Amino acid sequence: MKILVVTHYFPEHKGGVEVVAGEIINQLSKNRVEIKWFASNTDSPPQNNQFLECISIPTSNIIEKKFGFAYPLWSLTIYRQLWRQIKQVDLVHLHEYIYIGNLIAFYIAKKQGKPVIITQHIGFIPFSNKLFSFLLKLVNNTLGKYILSRCDRTVFCSKVIEDYWDSLKTKYKKKPAFIPNGVDTNIFYPVKLEKRLHIKKELNLDSNKLTILFVGRFVEKKGLKLLEKLARNYQEIEWLFAGWGSLNPKQWNLNNVHVWENLQKSQLTPLYQCADLLILPSVGEAFPLVIQEAMACGTPAFVSDESANQYPQLEGLIFSASVNYSHSEDEWSRKLEEIVSQGEYLASLREAVSEFAQNYWSWEKTSSSYHSLFQQNN
Repeated sequence: MKILVVTHYFPEHKGGVEVVAGEIINQLSKNRVEIKWFASNTDSPPQNNQFLECISIPTSNIIEKKFGFAYPLWSLTIYRQLWRQIKQVDLVHLHEYIYIGNLIAFYIAKKQGKPVIITQHIGFIPFSNKLFSFLLKLVNNTLGKYILSRCDRTVFCSKVIEDYWDSLKTKYKKKPAFIPNGVDTNIFYPVKLEKRLHIKKELNLDSNKLTILFVGRFVEKKGLKLLEKLARNYQEIEWLFAGWGSLNPKQWNLNNVHVWENLQKSQLTPLYQCADLLILPSVGEAFPLVIQEAMACGTPAFVSDESANQYPQLEGLIFSASVNYSHSEDEWSRKLEEIVSQGEYLASLREAVSEFAQNYWSWEKTSSSYHSLFQQNN
């Protein structure tokens, strides 16, 4: 089987969508599925092998640099290249509908009569900028519904995102497939208390203080403005930030804030392992991969209600609060006070949290589900 995959970036960019795509592609290529992968040339592609060819597309990334919104602008010269490459494959797999390259690949595949599978990772993002929110609603209600209704199969990795598209009365060719993302438990795994304290010492962190970790892009939709307020109000907590972006916590000039930029996957593991709590007040993302990675290391998570509602099985193992730009600070502060006051309970959750992640999520299971889906639609 030969598949052409389109994402807006390669995993080196470190966004959730491209990281998920990379994990699936890695597993599929191990199983001898031939893949051509198109993405922006803003970052280095993974290394090619016998079953994987990465194709970097000339790109302007000015929108992300200027506004913090990840939307690469591909050169339209790719049309002929995509036309040639899609002719040679059995199926096209798109991650998200909204990007220019994905739209062009969708159009060409349909013109050539090739099956198109789309994984839709995102629904609606309630930007504080009302214009951005309005435009996204408009595009989802028109172009988004059009694309999803004409793909041969739509895949959701989140029931919350699927419910959103259902609320728009999207009409699919076939019932959407639900395939949860996996987690690499060879990289992300729990350690004993002694090792956790050793990591804190190596990172020059106070082992007597609660340690809260954020991992992700330093942008508005991840809740950075809310986190700045919490970090200023809770000076007794050590706040760890791993990521990159325009709202860099270094700019807050707080002694209790520690920042790591552009870490690779395995470099995140010690941060996950030593943290007492992961915090992620993001919107429009359902269940980001970093929650799974933290939990695989035994670290409980404090996330948006949107994320927590994704897995009802996690009740009692995850903390949550609503995200609303007008009054989030009060609710998240109250909840954080509750969590801080029960430090021993937080520590007692670690074993159950890691067991859930280790037993429930696997990239092998995820890629196997995709492989079966591709074969059904080939």
